Amino acid sequence: MDLNFYLKFIAKKLVGCYLSRYTPAKDAFLFLKQAIPSFMCNRLSENPADKRLLIVSMGWYDAKTEAIYAKTVETLGYEAHILTAYDPFVEKIFKIFGIRNFYYYEDYFKRLSLKQIIAEAENLAKSVTLEDVLKLTRNGIQVGKHAASSVMRLTRKSSFDLKDDTIKSLFIEQLASSLRAERAVEMILNEVKPDLVYVNDRGYTPGGQLFDACLKHKIHVIQRCSSHKSGWEMLKRYSRVEMGSVHPHSLSAESLDCVKK
Repeated sequence: MDLNFYLKFIAKKLVGCYLSRYTPAKDAFLFLKQAIPSFMCNRLSENPADKRLLIVSMGWYDAKTEAIYAKTVETLGYEAHILTAYDPFVEKIFKIFGIRNFYYYEDYFKRLSLKQIIAEAENLAKSVTLEDVLKLTRNGIQVGKHAASSVMRLTRKSSFDLKDDTIKSLFIEQLASSLRAERAVEMILNEVKPDLVYVNDRGYTPGGQLFDACLKHKIHVIQRCSSHKSGWEMLKRYSRVEMGSVHPHSLSAESLDCVKK
């Protein structure tokens, strides 16, 4: 692993994430450990688990809800596998529900040369416009679009100017992250071999790259998102590359006909 990346990763995770979230994450884990009945540690179906569901976890704060979905699909013959950024309480919470298969983005990132990826990002960013960025792909993955989305989320702006040195530096950083994720998600899918993938975020790095790769490989993706009704959630299934830009609140012609009836 690149030393600078390693040090930056440790500082970001330790100071930016873990220290501020340790107490609420621990409290959530201890509460669930007491509240969840012991039978939830066992499979809820006697049928063999002959299919794999890959859940892209949002972290400890959402793990309990994701685990409920995981237990639900056990009855359909799926075994849950969890993919997430490293967080010590994610694994602890899922294990309360009897889930034992975990994968961390960082384990795949460290297999890649960050130095080479940054050099590639710098070369690509030399003479591109914002319009060029949105068209930039690698192996069918929209690396430019996901990098641009991440820049706009970080700056809280609906657009950005690559002539601004500060913005360009941020864009290169996000493009490098996008290129790294594009390579990593292929390794993840090759290793996990999921039959179905469940996501919440599919618009930013690394979730966006995983979403694109799944559709490219004809792996169906279920996106979970907020509903129009308070306290409810919506699930949208994506099965083809052409559906990539479809909003999760939209209805297919088939679903619309069903609603009309």
